Amino acid sequence: SDVYKRQDNSNTGKQYVYRNTSGTTWTLIGEFTGGHTEAYAGYYGALTYDGNRVTFTERGYNFDADGNSSTGSGRVRVFDYSGSGTTWTQVGNALHGRGVSGDGYGRQSDISSDGSRITIGSYDFTSVDVFEYDSVSDSWNMLGTRITGSTTFGIGLRMSKDGTTILVGDSNTDIPELNVGSLYIYKYINGDWEQQGSTIEG
Repeated sequence: SDVYKRQDNSNTGKQYVYRNTSGTTWTLIGEFTGGHTEAYAGYYGALTYDGNRVTFTERGYNFDADGNSSTGSGRVRVFDYSGSGTTWTQVGNALHGRGVSGDGYGRQSDISSDGSRITIGSYDFTSVDVFEYDSVSDSWNMLGTRITGSTTFGIGLRMSKDGTTILVGDSNTDIPELNVGSLYIYKYINGDWEQQGSTIEG
């Protein structure tokens, strides 16, 4: 289980990971803190099935992949649990999306059951990315092309256990002023993401 906490009214954000150790007892095994104030960290972290790998999101992170200022561009990192205490180790590179100010990268995230694939939503620029982990190079590589939509595409995001199918929500489609909303299902086929069936309208 992971939990978000607003820190000291600064919106830095924290993400906590708890493990059920016996019956109704939950023990803190991880704590992650945003890199600066207004990082809005921890809103949409995700856990693998065994709870040993986690995505840590900072949708308000203010720097791009090269360390240049980029207000609210966002960042997502992945961590593995050491197996004891509260020690976690970063897995692969940090993911910054476009690195564009206001992108809000990490507005949503999800992870496959085994932790080999992750999907990330970028609320302000209406796109979804999927990455696959390469253990040889210790890096996250884009899987297929970026999936794009309109308005609030990616405000909801879920990945199947095997990482081959994703569900994307858009809360402001069809009749924008009524916020009707839509759902899209994509499957990874022949090296790219293909929409399956018709769009599900609210």
